[in-house]
Amino acid sequence: MIYMTLSKPIRFALVGFVVTALAALVFMVNRSNLNEDEDYPVALTSAPSLPLKGVTLDTPYDIGKAVSVIKTHDSRLTVRLVMDSGVPVADYKKAVDALSPHANIMVEVLDSEELSDHSADWIRTRTEQAFKALGDKVSIWEIGNELNGEWTGSSPREINAKAKAAYDVVKKHGGRTAITLNYWSGSDCYTHDWESTLSYARTLRSEFSKIDYVFLSVYETACTPRQHPSAQDLSKTLKSLGEYFPNAYLGIGEVGAQRPEDDGIAEPDFAEKSRLANYYYGMHGQMKNSVGSRYAGGYFWWYFRQDAVDAPAAQSLWPSIREQLKKM
Repeated sequence: MIYMTLSKPIRFALVGFVVTALAALVFMVNRSNLNEDEDYPVALTSAPSLPLKGVTLDTPYDIGKAVSVIKTHDSRLTVRLVMDSGVPVADYKKAVDALSPHANIMVEVLDSEELSDHSADWIRTRTEQAFKALGDKVSIWEIGNELNGEWTGSSPREINAKAKAAYDVVKKHGGRTAITLNYWSGSDCYTHDWESTLSYARTLRSEFSKIDYVFLSVYETACTPRQHPSAQDLSKTLKSLGEYFPNAYLGIGEVGAQRPEDDGIAEPDFAEKSRLANYYYGMHGQMKNSVGSRYAGGYFWWYFRQDAVDAPAAQSLWPSIREQLKKM
């Protein structure tokens, strides 16, 4: 072999050259990986203070009008911004940049109405894009919305794989995650046994054990006959969820007065919207006393844009919601 024909000094020099070259190669590979990670912002390190005083915006557009309303509250709100699959991430970045000086941001990666339309791979890519653009200004990432609804997919296995795709991305980059489940008062609220709130939660325990927040979505008109859960009813379900997810904060992730386009129901009048907003935001004290220190609040009125930002003054829910938030 060539090695045997070389003098000892030359052999040492050759070995040194090879070692140096290998070290340089390892450094370049590691540097390449580092540069890839450096493309992502550092996740927020401080959690939003509790209780979460939540409202929902379902569009990133005309955000200045929403900011002007939010700024009139005397404490920092948490704005839940819902991402629509057809809207560019860049448009959400503009909205988050405008909102973040005035509110904590919670991003819903994909609404339950769209979940069945997209694959786990698509959701993974979308979440990567969103975190890369927004990660340093988003406090909470809702990686699964109303998962226990038949409109989201055909089985927990299919649905959970999609939520897990988003969950893994956010956790990889150090972000906080949330899951929202439908609150069902009884079996007449759903079609399949797996849609039961607590039954579905059991399918999530192993793969989502480090979830940071578990929320309930509560709509009275989602059930026939109509449901009307008390603070005690909701607290009981949240405490059961707390046993499944012992490290998670617990709260209400969505309330509202459903519209005809949601489920063919009658258009709610202002009195009905006011009743629901006052009822659910107004149960905060009872919920906190019952659930305890892990209770996060939330509520996140879904129709905040329509009912508080765009509504004429005489029909705006903002005075009612703002008053209830002040009591929290």
